[in-house]
Order: sequence, then structure tokens, then C-alpha cells
Amino acid sequence: METLRIVNNNLPYRLGEYQESISIRELVFKDALQAVINSKVVCHSIVELYTPTKGVLEDLLWRTKLVQLQRSRQLLNFGVPKVQATKYLGLRLYMITEQFEFKSALLGTRHFVPRYGEREGGIRLPFRRWIKDILRDFGLTVRDLYGSTSDAGPDVRWMMSEGLKLNWQWCIPHMTNAATKVACGMVSNAAQSKNQRRRR
Repeated sequence: METLRIVNNNLPYRLGEYQESISIRELVFKDALQAVINSKVVCHSIVELYTPTKGVLEDLLWRTKLVQLQRSRQLLNFGVPKVQATKYLGLRLYMITEQFEFKSALLGTRHFVPRYGEREGGIRLPFRRWIKDILRDFGLTVRDLYGSTSDAGPDVRWMMSEGLKLNWQWCIPHMTNAATKVACGMVSNAAQSKNQRRRR
């Protein structure tokens, strides 16, 4: 039963607990030890975890800001999970502390779904607003940053170099991925591939 529980709970598209998990929990735990899990408890737990984590991060940023936050870089990336068609915006900050230690912190991820009215002039305005909102959550502004690292997508690159006036550079994994695709002739449409022999 334990093996079934482990396998079933790690399958994709799981919508709820499997019967094996419920049966094992009922056997092992006394009724007094079973926690009630509902949306109120989950929200409260998230707040309990988020608040001290944000406090520690703000303290690190404040100490780094005293030394030289102008040498910090941000990594901005869009992520699209394979099981969903939704976009997420992630913002990570890289910095050097006063002890010359390299640190990084994921400042936030946001579900990127601009409202219809916001998208009227393209995605650049809501994109810029969301970046500034994430930075503002931690008491930062664009002027506190030295540069940015991202992929070379037109909206992302324009936002980093022109929109926010940061020193933009390629993200090495993105650059390597793009270079590999070009070198191997990989394209989305197999009919347009420049490397037909390897497409079969």
C-alpha cells in the first residue's frame, strides 16, 4: 500500500489524495493528531512562511545596499510550465555581500496574465509595472540595480535595455540553448529545418 501511495502521489495531473494515502494516515495517526487542511489553514501557513522569509531577505538587501547594491544584477525570465499554457514572470536578484559572498534571491514569481485593457498597447506596459512592483515589494527601485541578464526575446530585451535602462547581457543557459538550436538547424516547423537528416 505504501508503494502505491508513493507512486500515485507523484503522478502528474493528480487532483486529490488517493485512497492509499487516506488509509495509511488513518492507520498511523491518532484522530487528535490529524490536522484540518482547508483554504484558511493553507493561506495562514503561507503567510507564516512568507513573512519571516521576506524579513530575512530585506535585511540582506539592506546590508548589501549599504555596501554597493549598484553592482547587483537581476535575472528576469518568463516561464511556461509544460502542463499549463500560462506564463509566469520570475525575477531573481544576484548580489555580492559585504563579506564578498555571491548571493542570489528569488524576489518573486507572478502569473503573467495582463488584463485586456492593459494589453492594448502591447505587453510592455504591464511587464514594466510588474517588474517595478516586485522590486518595490522589497524596497528597491531600478536605480538600485546595475544590470540585467535575460534571454534575447524582443520584449524582455527591450524592457531591460531600453525600458529600464539597465546594462543587459545574455543569460548563459539561454544563449547556449539558442546557439545549439542554430548550429543544429532546429526550428519549430520541421519543413523549414536546415538540418533535414537529423529531423527524422
